[in-house]
Amino acid sequence: MNRTRLIAQLQLDEGFSPVAFWDNDQYSFGFGCRAEKEGDTITEEAALELLKAEAEVAIADFESIYSHCLFKINDARAEALTNMAFNLGKTKLLKFRKMNAAIGRNDWLEAAYQAQESTWYKQVGKRAQRIVRELSTGEKENG
Repeated sequence: MNRTRLIAQLQLDEGFSPVAFWDNDQYSFGFGCRAEKEGDTITEEAALELLKAEAEVAIADFESIYSHCLFKINDARAEALTNMAFNLGKTKLLKFRKMNAAIGRNDWLEAAYQAQESTWYKQVGKRAQRIVRELSTGEKENG
């Protein structure tokens, strides 16, 4: 997995907000990281360091969920799944049972289809579309 490329992709996907705002089920600021409360602030430099730390958590979650089949997952797909782990959290990613079962079988077309059939896909837009294509093809896309 290319961590530098992953961080750059997360920066693009999340965008930067110096002030905390309500984001689905938590306050977020910086590059999509948890804030304590509305109105909390962060500099871009501090936000990048926080993003790097949170990305390591997402990587660990990815490795934990897919430990039984890591050898089957190339860098583009690993980064796509880690991006999902960052966006959703481990608990929600584990709920993608059909997608995860397909990944275990090395059936990437089915995994991509199952991701595309999710509520997450409908909510996240272009990010989800790119991730599904990366799961399907095993090739990294830009933006």
